[in-house]
Amino acid sequence: MKIRIQMITLGLLVSLVQPAWAIPDEMVTVVPRDVLAALWVDPTAVAAESNSLSGISGAVQWSQHLGLWSSESPFARRLLDIAHAWPIVRQFPQVYVLQNIRFEPLGEVSVSLAEIRGGILIRVGERRQLVDQEIQHFLQFYTNDATSKVEACQIGGMDGFRFTDQRLPKGHQVSWGVIGDWYLVAVGDETSITQLIKTVREKQNGLESDSWIVTGRQQTRAESAVAQLYVHSRNVLQKTTLRAQESYHHLLLALGLANYERGLWSFGRQGRAVTWIAYYQAGNDSRRVVLASADAPSAEQAARIPDAATWYLLLNHDGADLIRRIRGAYLSVRHPASRAKLLKEWEVLAGTSQIDAEADLLQHLGSYVLIHNHPRHPLGWPIMCTIDIPIAGDAGRVRQTVDDILEYCMNKLDALAQLPDRPLIVPILRQTPERMWYTLIGLYGPALCVDGQHLLISYSPEALRQNLPAASQPVVPEQIDLPPTATQPSRANDAF
Repeated sequence: MKIRIQMITLGLLVSLVQPAWAIPDEMVTVVPRDVLAALWVDPTAVAAESNSLSGISGAVQWSQHLGLWSSESPFARRLLDIAHAWPIVRQFPQVYVLQNIRFEPLGEVSVSLAEIRGGILIRVGERRQLVDQEIQHFLQFYTNDATSKVEACQIGGMDGFRFTDQRLPKGHQVSWGVIGDWYLVAVGDETSITQLIKTVREKQNGLESDSWIVTGRQQTRAESAVAQLYVHSRNVLQKTTLRAQESYHHLLLALGLANYERGLWSFGRQGRAVTWIAYYQAGNDSRRVVLASADAPSAEQAARIPDAATWYLLLNHDGADLIRRIRGAYLSVRHPASRAKLLKEWEVLAGTSQIDAEADLLQHLGSYVLIHNHPRHPLGWPIMCTIDIPIAGDAGRVRQTVDDILEYCMNKLDALAQLPDRPLIVPILRQTPERMWYTLIGLYGPALCVDGQHLLISYSPEALRQNLPAASQPVVPEQIDLPPTATQPSRANDAF
């Protein structure tokens, strides 16, 4: 659970980055050549389309009001700290580096983080005091005199600081300091920070010395990139435990990347169109793949892009294959016991409802997927968007299959909510008379419907309604039929 919370928090932070139009070579020079992964973003050149600070703060306050966690919750505290730090961090170009990671089994269905080495490099120039102040803010809350210690020290010839805490994995520390224009923050043993210091100071043995990276940046148009992600799959497989290797290998198989040793992905913008270009290496061969381009959409596709959308991503990729890959990727990262339970549950669902997902649903989907940001989320979160998948086959059959699957899930969730030992939070799933499905977790959540020859998914019923023709807009009832336990006293304050 702790790892899941940390990954959600990290994912939220990364998703709120509003990046620039180029990842310069100097940001590649500071990354050690043998890293497992690196993410480059530069928030300084493009004004944000939203107030991320108020967005996170508002979400936390709403969730607390709904009783999802108490005001003393460590998770809520982390989100508020991110909200506090973001206006500062977004002023600087950043590089996120993963040097090593290792998990160990924890019981039958969980794992614990045994080792992590990585860091963040922030190009602060002469404004290091802003980051210093933010680190002090974190230390004031997270430092406990009984379990932790902060000390000034010399690390690899750099005047820096070291934070140690008994709550961190054994042998781990957080170290930070400044080398030239770069503020370095590293997690792990001391080799994490010393390797970063050496690479930044000597400006050699960085990724820029790798000819494949140089070619890959050219092939993926780094000069106009919004962000770039690099993953060295071979290194990941060599440095992780056997169980992690198996999960990662199955993940690569599901995504169709098992034959590649490493990959580089670039995300860019041309007008409203988001571009997505990949570059893969397999032995001595490399391959460039355009996953989403800025080419003019077809007349059919253009008609589906709302005028009010400020960006859109058009994946000219078979919708069925995309869903199969996402499903396989999700199952691959689950613990084997959890994965087996999910697959067994699907067998029961398919048998009970007489569903063949391939014949009744996937084979009817069209040859592209459109993602856009209309309507924009009230809190400005860019990950809250609308997905539009055309139906090339029998839309009625797709609609009935979706109804059967979600009705089964609704009944299971309602039954789960009535159990004495029910989970802390049980989502509520409901359907309107017009056959729009939507979820409730305190507030309205994601919604889905089949409209004409399109399968539409958005972040709320109202957002979905704004993407429907006026004649077919479903109405969400004011009175929600809640399961019996919904009126019982909340146990949410026991969270975390």
